[in-house]
Amino acid sequence: MEKNVLNNQTFSTFLLIGIGIISCWNLYTFSITQNLIALIPAVVQLIILVLVLTKNMPAKMGIKIWSILLIIGPSLSILGKTIQVLSGDDVLGKVGSLII
Repeated sequence: MEKNVLNNQTFSTFLLIGIGIISCWNLYTFSITQNLIALIPAVVQLIILVLVLTKNMPAKMGIKIWSILLIIGPSLSILGKTIQVLSGDDVLGKVGSLII
């Protein structure tokens, strides 16, 4: 398999630290709630972490796909809450979560 070298060492370091922290948080959430849904992102993050550490070629594609999912997910949540506020459902409760 072809090896991939991330050109920017600072980016690589922050990427490893960031993915490590987020996967630890997801594993902690899973251990507290015993909800299997929390295990899915942790598994994906650990796969990306292994790909980056072993410098495999699919690591860049995995990082891009995971980044897109991290951008789209909260954006859809914000859009849904905005639609609920505009339709008149519990304005005070939704505005606080929208601001956060």
